[in-house]
Amino acid sequence: MDASNAPAPRRLFAILALALALGLPGCKNAGGSGNAARVVTLPGESLNESGPQWVVRTQPSAKVAIVFVHGLFGDTVRTWTNGKGERFFDFVAKHPDIAGKVEIFAFGYPSSMFASGSFDIQASAKALHEMLKHHGVLTYEKIVFVGHSMGGLVVMRELLMNRDLPSEVPVIVLIATPQEGAEIARIADHIARNPALSQLKPADRNDLLKILNDDWRAWPERPRVRCAYENRSTRGVMIVKWSSGTRFCDEPPVEVSADHIDIVKPDGPNHLAVVTVTNALRELVLDPALEPRLEMPALKEEGDHLVLELDRLNVSAPVINSGGKPVRFSAVDASHDALVLGPRHPLELPPGSRDNIWVLLTDPAIQAEYQFKLRTSIRPDRIVKVRIPDVRRLQAHQQQLMQGAVAAVLQHVSDPGNAAPWRLAPPEDAGIPDAIVQAVHDYVARDNPDAPESARWIIAADILNELNWHALAARSLQRAEQAGPEWVSQQGVQRLAAITASLSGERRIFASMETPMLDEAQLAAVHQREGLAAATVPETPLLARRLQEIPALRFYGLSLEGDLQQARGDKDGARAAYQDAAVIRPSPSISARLTATGGWRSTSPAIGADPTTMGPLGDLRTSPAATAPTVPQQRVIEVRELAPLDANRASREAPVDPRAVIVQPSTIGR
Repeated sequence: MDASNAPAPRRLFAILALALALGLPGCKNAGGSGNAARVVTLPGESLNESGPQWVVRTQPSAKVAIVFVHGLFGDTVRTWTNGKGERFFDFVAKHPDIAGKVEIFAFGYPSSMFASGSFDIQASAKALHEMLKHHGVLTYEKIVFVGHSMGGLVVMRELLMNRDLPSEVPVIVLIATPQEGAEIARIADHIARNPALSQLKPADRNDLLKILNDDWRAWPERPRVRCAYENRSTRGVMIVKWSSGTRFCDEPPVEVSADHIDIVKPDGPNHLAVVTVTNALRELVLDPALEPRLEMPALKEEGDHLVLELDRLNVSAPVINSGGKPVRFSAVDASHDALVLGPRHPLELPPGSRDNIWVLLTDPAIQAEYQFKLRTSIRPDRIVKVRIPDVRRLQAHQQQLMQGAVAAVLQHVSDPGNAAPWRLAPPEDAGIPDAIVQAVHDYVARDNPDAPESARWIIAADILNELNWHALAARSLQRAEQAGPEWVSQQGVQRLAAITASLSGERRIFASMETPMLDEAQLAAVHQREGLAAATVPETPLLARRLQEIPALRFYGLSLEGDLQQARGDKDGARAAYQDAAVIRPSPSISARLTATGGWRSTSPAIGADPTTMGPLGDLRTSPAATAPTVPQQRVIEVRELAPLDANRASREAPVDPRAVIVQPSTIGR
């Protein structure tokens, strides 16, 4: 019968016998201070004389580290060594399914029963973490902890204090760990004052174990727990009962025919404590089916880098996790600001799932090759070269996008449910331009079902810029920021925003950051490249007419009409359309196109027909040759930040002579 189950008189006798057997001091020492504590060890144990150390290393270095943490009265190495000098570590490391795949680190701390000589659990956990950092254990891909007795509690506290570790810690093994307290603590608590022992009281009398229990149970990302427990008493006392040694186990615990000391001194590889550890490693760590594995069928291997070929302006390259562990990936460090990438920040891919690397090229005419870095959680960064085998194919795709967007907008404005009320709506109705932006976005979403929402708005903004509807492009970029602020911070989108802002006259587009502006040389280059791609779309003439019938969209219809006439070689027709558009909404883009087609002309005798010259931002100023009486007083119009289209004043007041207009960005919000 165990002492713990004996009647009170016999139990008291067993306790006293245990104290005598352990050599615990029950009275003053004969020749010394009455308060001096003697060094006491359990049978088969001695003082910890060795520090933390690697006990098994491999060549080449393995990716998995096992950390052994001993218990009370233990030693870094001797705790795990039997009477023949055979070590627990070696039985694990030599298993045929494990050999060469793990390295083993043994942690040790002062655990002799001095009155003030032992660490408590919290201090031991902190010391463990510092040693793991110092010896490089935390750099391993996977870490498995094996804790004996109090060592198991030290491991649990270490993980709770460092909750970023569990992604690398799939399992811990607790061997004879008092998860509800230990009977020996009640005995020793009466004999030696030791903070480690006081923490091993039953849980209903121990705050630390209660907190440990609550924290562990409430932690959803905790590692799995495998357990082994003793079934023999130590000197008549069952140190860790079944109920205490199995509380946190996720699998049925393994009963080992051994006492509290011998359970970690195995006599061979088939010892059940060893088998518990090796099974945990084989099933939860080393199983090939559990390894993270990425498949990227669109990326081709080429030497030390990958290659992605573009045959369209935007590509979603599949990333598939065919392994058994989550993988994080991101696309970073674009080589050119014409390249927009996603995801920018690490995206976690659960086992068996797929997502995409997203690549958008905002200008296919710049160069034939770009590159970026593919960053994953399972291997070093790899360079991905983005190649354009045939620029003409990208240009064809650009034209296809333009044609699809024109058709989508035409359908929207031709819908009787929209057209009738929109024709009666005031010019400043901001909801109508927003509906046009939404129509382009919806077309993009149908064409790019795998693209993230922010990416769709960015593509829509690029199309709207190609249509020379720069104010609408600014609105689309705002929506991109709302859908994903991290997207608009990258250089490719900032470049697109700079072009949009400089051509529309909007000073600020994004709420979370300043909008860059092009300098004079950059703006001049962009003006030279402003395309007339929409003019080649068959539906464009009808769309231009329909837009001009809607007061809130008349500006965009006139801009489109001017591009059509210019593409046909009718400069006078283009000039007239641009001039009417400039009356409604002056902008650097309209000013530049008006100048390119002959500048402002008027039938008014008071004004004459002198040509205009352009200022640095495309603003219209009078020719130096003009005489004072023919030039109206200059008027400054500030283009505000995505203000409602109240500049469409043609139906309410006399037209403004664009020669008298200076277009400048608003100073509001600077």
